[in-house]
Amino acid sequence: MVRAAHPEPVAEATPAGLPRELLQSVVFAYSEPSSRRAAIESFSYARAGGDVQGRDLLGELGNDHEAAERLDADLASARALAASSPPVAVAAPDSRAAAELLLLLLDYVNKANAGSDSGGGAVVTQLPPIVWESDAGGTIGSGLGTIEFEATLGPDGHWAAHIIAC
Repeated sequence: MVRAAHPEPVAEATPAGLPRELLQSVVFAYSEPSSRRAAIESFSYARAGGDVQGRDLLGELGNDHEAAERLDADLASARALAASSPPVAVAAPDSRAAAELLLLLLDYVNKANAGSDSGGGAVVTQLPPIVWESDAGGTIGSGLGTIEFEATLGPDGHWAAHIIAC
């Protein structure tokens, strides 16, 4: 179950170009399964005989609590907001909105939860500011300041974007 609980397909199915309020609601709801997955992920390493380096697995499992409590209500809120919003003009795969969606969901939220062996617990309640400093990257704000990101538009017209942090 730990290995099957991947939130990435949800991120990949989320359209770029959502209005800011709806995007915030989606990022918020998405961060909860990301947090939950990261909180239990160390168990997959321990079961496979991997070295968990003295980590407190039960303590990390506790990082799952807030996200578990909030998920149903926050998902319902995101659905209600989507239902009451005008139709979304989906942004093209080569747009900056598409790159920013990748940064927010697949990198910012997931790294907040699983980067540097953090073990979950990061529920993103506010969208961080994204500043493009060139066509190939910029900075994304966080509670710790700003973090650089790189973005490359591939020959297939889709972005590869990632934060330069663990």
